[in-house]
Amino acid sequence: FYGAHLAVDSLPFIEASFYYWKSRSDVANAEAAAANGLGDPGSSTEDTYGYFFTLREGIIPRGGLTFEYALQDGFRFDAVDDAEIQKLDSLYFAFEGTYDMPRTPGFWDLFWRAGHIMATGTSAGATREEGFQSVFGSPHGTHGIADVVDNSNVRDTYFGCSTALSEADVALTYHNLRADQGETWGTEIDLVVSHPLGELMDLEVGVAKFSSSTSLRESTNFFYAQTYWHF
Repeated sequence: FYGAHLAVDSLPFIEASFYYWKSRSDVANAEAAAANGLGDPGSSTEDTYGYFFTLREGIIPRGGLTFEYALQDGFRFDAVDDAEIQKLDSLYFAFEGTYDMPRTPGFWDLFWRAGHIMATGTSAGATREEGFQSVFGSPHGTHGIADVVDNSNVRDTYFGCSTALSEADVALTYHNLRADQGETWGTEIDLVVSHPLGELMDLEVGVAKFSSSTSLRESTNFFYAQTYWHF
């Protein structure tokens, strides 16, 4: 696994970064095949290249805008569905806008965010079954804190807001989760509250309701609580 990441901060209006990563799977393919009772399929390689743009602070008063686009191609071993190495051609893009609403007397200080993420394999010539696997990882809760929908075959349109209530930070987010291929996944509403426990520890609690629109997923309620240290 190797690659390069170039950051450019001399462009007008935006900050930009460009990246290219190449990965090779041989031992991982053999292990996946053995776990499913298959013979060693051999090695496969993948290339990921993309760019990330962020609008410079102050261009939009109290607002922000980010955009990311990436392609992933090559070959990937599918041990579960097809038991063979398949052609890979995946696409990912995401954009998000934010707005820090000015404080209004008698009202909360709200920070708004809205965006759209698409991660899927859709280009002609591919099997149309691949999922985009980010080289930077997919953070927990990317498509809702219940993590019902993976970072593949998804079109996630979301919006939400966050604010401070006394010493607690509160964030509310709505996700409309559609599939790029097949049935719509459903919708999810998330509420996350964090509160400091002393100077070095915070308590975070999250609740979510996922309402399924497909027989492939069940509607569910989700809850978690965690503490974490910060220095």
